[in-house]
Parts: sequence; structure tokens; C-alpha cells
Amino acid sequence: MVSATAIYGILTQMRLQMILLAFLSAVGSSYAQSCPVQNSQGVGQALEASVLHGKLLYHEELRPWLGLQLDRPSCDENEVQFVFSDTADWRRAKSLRSCTVTASGKLYVSPTSYYEKNMAISDPTVTPDKSCQPSPAEGDFSAVPIPQELRTYRVSIKVDYRDKGSVEVKVRKSQGSRLQPWQAYAHYFLNGAGDYITFACGEGFRLKNVTQTPKSSSGITFTDPNMASTGLTDLEGMNAIAFVCHRRSPGNSR
Repeated sequence: MVSATAIYGILTQMRLQMILLAFLSAVGSSYAQSCPVQNSQGVGQALEASVLHGKLLYHEELRPWLGLQLDRPSCDENEVQFVFSDTADWRRAKSLRSCTVTASGKLYVSPTSYYEKNMAISDPTVTPDKSCQPSPAEGDFSAVPIPQELRTYRVSIKVDYRDKGSVEVKVRKSQGSRLQPWQAYAHYFLNGAGDYITFACGEGFRLKNVTQTPKSSSGITFTDPNMASTGLTDLEGMNAIAFVCHRRSPGNSR
């Protein structure tokens, strides 16, 4: 005859096994992957959304980007790049940098050199773990109004290819005092390969007196009175662009 103690031990072991199976089932359903497949247009995109977990990293490089460093590889990748169509979503995700998060969205193969990783998710849903202590979300600095009394200012943009690369933008009044945030006064964009730059003044201003060091053999091309482009020459060192922004007269488009 089986003793009560033995029966209790058997039941306890069965209960532990059921708990373990439930846990493994939850893990399997919580973090699922669907790898990209090539469609008729040759674009590699997953058919279903993936649910991934890992550490959200902010990479401050030539082109800053966000990536999810995965707890375990997904589709043979250890990190997946996040791409956002809305800058407000980008800023919210950036505030979660260094946090562990759960992210869901369709994986796709990075199509151009604008991407830093082989695989990406566009507009992922990002949920931080309870242990996350987010940083304050940045505001939209480009929306900060330029003082009406300001008539002219100077902009310098330094593109440094050394190490992981960086871009430094400084804006100053004609007298020399600093103007911040610089995003309200100037804009720039690097092409996918990072060797061509487009730059502009703030709204209502026009570009003048553009200089470049070292100079590009193709020169500087003006897209309109407020925007210009040029090739960057030193792809292993420092490149500098400087220009002056003048406020346009009312009714004058040039």
C-alpha cells in the first residue's frame, strides 16, 4: 500500500512538471520569430510579425540609429535595426535606450546602405520591461521658433569619418554667441553611402557664402536658395561645411 507521504510527493512532482511546461509554453508563444522571405519584387520580408526581446541600444555614429540586441539570435542575427517613419516614435524609443524591451513587427532584409544591420523592423511596437527606467523623451528641436529679430547667423557642419563617425553642427550669431538648439536653425542629410551631404538653413532664411574643406571636385550645387548639396572628399578624416543664413525679405522668395 502506497503511503500518504509518497502520494503527496508524486502529486508535488506532477504539479512542478505542469508549471514547467506552462512556463516553457508561455516563453515559446511570447518570443516568436518569422524570418524574411523573398517576394515577387525581390524584397525580403517576413510574412508574419515577430515578437523579440532584448536590450535597446542607441548608436551615436555618422548616422545615429537604434537597434535591439537580442537575448538569442533571430533569423541568424544578433541585433535588429529599428526604423521609424514618425520622428516622435523615434524619440520615444530613444528614451528607452539601455532598457530591456519586447518588440513586435515584421522583419525584413535591409535594402540599402542607409541601414547599419542586415535586418530591420519598421515602426515596431516597443514595450519596456518593468525594470526599465526611461530617460526623458526629447522634444522636436526643429520646431523651436527662430527669434523674429534675428537677421543672420553662421552654421558649421563637421563630418568626421574616423572611428565610428560623427557629425557636429554649431550655429552662432554674427557676433559669435552660440544659438541652440541647432536643429531649429540648420538641417542636413547624408546619403546612403555617407559621402554626399545636403544642407539647408532654417525656414525663412537663404544660404550664402558656402565654403567647404577639403573642396569637392564637383563643387557645390544649389537645389534652391535655402538648400545646397556637395560631395564629401575625405572619407577617412574630417570634412567641414560652413555657410551664412540670411533672413528673406517679406514677399521675396530668393
